[in-house]
Amino acid sequence: MELKELLRIAAENEKRRKDLGLDDATLKRIRDELAATRNSRHFLAYERYPEQLREQILALTSHLNQSAYGQFSSIFESIRDANLSALNLTGTADARSFVLGSLQNIAGVGAAAWTEHLKLSGAGTSIEDALKNHLSHITETSYLAQMRLAGLNIGQLGTGFHLEEIAKNAITQNLTDLSVSYKNLFQSFELPETSFLALPPSISALPTFEYFNEADLLRATTDEYADDEIEEDLILVREEIKIVIVEPLIERLTAVNPHWTKMLEGARQALRSDNPDKVRHAIASLRELTREVMQYLSPDENIKHWSSSEGDFSNGRPTRIARLRYIARSINHGPLVDFVEKDLKSVLAAIDVFQAGTHSADSRLTEIQVRALLARAEGILHFLMSIGGADGH
Repeated sequence: MELKELLRIAAENEKRRKDLGLDDATLKRIRDELAATRNSRHFLAYERYPEQLREQILALTSHLNQSAYGQFSSIFESIRDANLSALNLTGTADARSFVLGSLQNIAGVGAAAWTEHLKLSGAGTSIEDALKNHLSHITETSYLAQMRLAGLNIGQLGTGFHLEEIAKNAITQNLTDLSVSYKNLFQSFELPETSFLALPPSISALPTFEYFNEADLLRATTDEYADDEIEEDLILVREEIKIVIVEPLIERLTAVNPHWTKMLEGARQALRSDNPDKVRHAIASLRELTREVMQYLSPDENIKHWSSSEGDFSNGRPTRIARLRYIARSINHGPLVDFVEKDLKSVLAAIDVFQAGTHSADSRLTEIQVRALLARAEGILHFLMSIGGADGH
């Protein structure tokens, strides 16, 4: 059996993983071997053939069916433009000179984080190579998200759950809002005052992971699952995101409130249960866990001392956008705060979709749906705790 097939089984079927004896050490070896091949291939492509990548990004939009493109053009154009901006950051000699110059001038949170990132990259790694490697991962993952959306009939979102038209329209609108915000974020990265270098590398990569997870989740709400052409890369990206997100998330949840870790693990187990009641309870737990984490990161009294603006409160309580602005107050990057707001809205809407889709007595989520929903929920929790600096202290 090929290594990528073993990894696919481990990622999508817990029982078969155990039957095959795929322990954590074996999985790490498989991931490392496949990731090294992928990284080498895409790093070289990113470094040597930026114009070819640019053509591929543009082609994904130009080859779309015109009727579908016209109706959802803002989605396709937004992810295209975001990817072009990502490629622009180091795609030319002038851009590389600008980025390297910016790195020497940044201060605050970003400076310390990038200094540490360069140390972890290895003594022989140049600044330019570290930047290219970071951006190549972001661009490649974002390009895969674009491919996922290009191969998806957006008009069929939610059909796997037999949703009413109003609910399907809401999903599409959330995707549109998220895509436009994603584009605005990456375009802001090209400006000196909002350079992506002002953000820690661990945070600047998260919006792309979130957007990829959103595309993955939306595919799971339809009856269309096949992506044979890019399946190997999809599996590897999912595993890479899991490594970056899940272990640090568990550590942070446990440090702050061990009960949160139990809530998340209970939701994981219940989502794979045959009992539809447990599935609904698990989805409710994910929503409650997100709410509790947000309130921990943005206590009412702290926000009242931080802001006196009437627009930040409703019925005496902080609004969701006020909480997010407070959580991200050390980042001071408006487009990022806007993206987090749209991202959180999309996650909560997705939870509602899955909850609505499990009301029948014989309903049970597929492995693909379970994986996608967990990745989405874990991703937003990690995102919030990362920008909020939660470490349990």
